[in-house]
Amino acid sequence: VSEWCWNWYDEGWYKNSKNTGRDDRGPDLEDLLTTQPARVHRGGGFSADNSGESGEPLRIAFRHVGYPDEFSTDRGLRTVRGDFHDPLWADAEATNYGNWLFLSWLGYFYQIESDWTFLPIKGWVYPVGHGSYDNWLYFYELDSWLWTSKYVYPWHYENGSKTWLEFKFDAVDGARFVSEDMSAELILEH
Repeated sequence: VSEWCWNWYDEGWYKNSKNTGRDDRGPDLEDLLTTQPARVHRGGGFSADNSGESGEPLRIAFRHVGYPDEFSTDRGLRTVRGDFHDPLWADAEATNYGNWLFLSWLGYFYQIESDWTFLPIKGWVYPVGHGSYDNWLYFYELDSWLWTSKYVYPWHYENGSKTWLEFKFDAVDGARFVSEDMSAELILEH
């Protein structure tokens, strides 16, 4: 995996008189001497391929070029999120039913002043976390903490067993958390 840099690539840029030689971002597009402009990308990621060629992009110092209109699954842009601590479920919508709230990814829930929360089908949980992106839920009935977020739901991570569990519900089997390989199952019987 590598990331695109700001730099345009020009093979002769470092000999060009417009090159300042210090902290150079590369040539401007209009200064390129090549007919097909290419951008620089640099390594510093992960690769499961252990062949000789694939190791180079893993080094931070590795630099290569690619064309801006070229598609690649191993090249992209880095995004940075600030260290924000949004209130838990800040994106919850109020309903016309007292303390009942709604999250598009979690559904309806009832929250009391002590923060204990009732989730239909799942029962009582004690939520801790930030926004809808970092949520630890203590399931009273299971006596267990599970982690989830709107980005992975209906999957939950059980830290004790280091297992990802998918929440499932149907009329026959009821509410339960099941691992992908079906080797683990937590059943809610409320």
